[in-house]
Amino acid sequence: MVTVEAAGGRPAPAASEQPAPPHPLRVLIVDDSAMLRRVLQRGVERGGHLCVAAGDGIEALEVFDTLHPDVIISDWEMPRMDGPELCRRVRERVSEVYPYFIFLTALEQREHILTAMAAGADDYLEKPLDPHALDAALVAASRVTDLHARLREQRDDLRRLNLRLHGDARRDPLTGLGNRLLLREDFARRLAQTGEAGASVAMCDIDFFKRLNDRDGHLAGDAVLAAVAATIRDTVRGGDSVYRYGGEEFLVLLPNAPLDAAVGAIERIRLALVARAIGHPDSDIAPVVTLSCGVAYTAAGGGESITDWIHRADEALYVAKAAGRNRVERGASLQPVA
Repeated sequence: MVTVEAAGGRPAPAASEQPAPPHPLRVLIVDDSAMLRRVLQRGVERGGHLCVAAGDGIEALEVFDTLHPDVIISDWEMPRMDGPELCRRVRERVSEVYPYFIFLTALEQREHILTAMAAGADDYLEKPLDPHALDAALVAASRVTDLHARLREQRDDLRRLNLRLHGDARRDPLTGLGNRLLLREDFARRLAQTGEAGASVAMCDIDFFKRLNDRDGHLAGDAVLAAVAATIRDTVRGGDSVYRYGGEEFLVLLPNAPLDAAVGAIERIRLALVARAIGHPDSDIAPVVTLSCGVAYTAAGGGESITDWIHRADEALYVAKAAGRNRVERGASLQPVA
């Protein structure tokens, strides 16, 4: 049987006996000795890792801020900034990558190990350097950095989930429009953007919706609600906001919109829905699905609560219903307090 010789004349282990190599790491070596840097670099690169070297702590921090290494192997005593101070500075920095910090210590410096750990170190290697100890330390570093990477991914997933839940809690699932919770949160912010023109709010209600729901069923009713919501959303002016207020009612918030401009904007929505020609089951009463709308205006500095403001728009909506539906009515305007 032919035996393959490894370096140094020793028989090489069979392929099945070879340990799985750790994933490539970005390793920063910090030492004021050029010779030791070269020795360490050869050992690190032999394991398939990327290696960058620095001569002291100050230079190492500059490299750290650019490279964001997975592993730092640092000498203890160095000019300008020693190893413990470098370790403390690294731990103070916010980084997406957890840097595994390894100290190089001489035998007579072993009493410093606890000091090193208190500064934030993860491991240590003794001088003179044992190549096998270096390989073992990098395997441990690979496992720890992998764990931190998985924790970071889980944290990012959790953050994305929280953002989605935050958004879902503020959206009507059927229409995709904002709900009352989002309306309350938007109210002060949107009105803060209102200038001297003041602002308007409109309440829009689908005409004869209960008859449609009763005759064609809730699935058909949901389809109509979604279609009306899409029509309103696609027709509003830029900067206006649409919310599903409840049931078959929709609210449109129109910052920087005097009453005439707001009525014109809502009238375009009403006409757009008529043009869409969504059939109504009670065709003798309503050939197509339509909207009745009430618009209320408040001048800049009016100081009105959202409840009172919406109530005025609601009153105008009732006027539109009483006047025959499929129309836009103006509510009483609130002027600023003198």
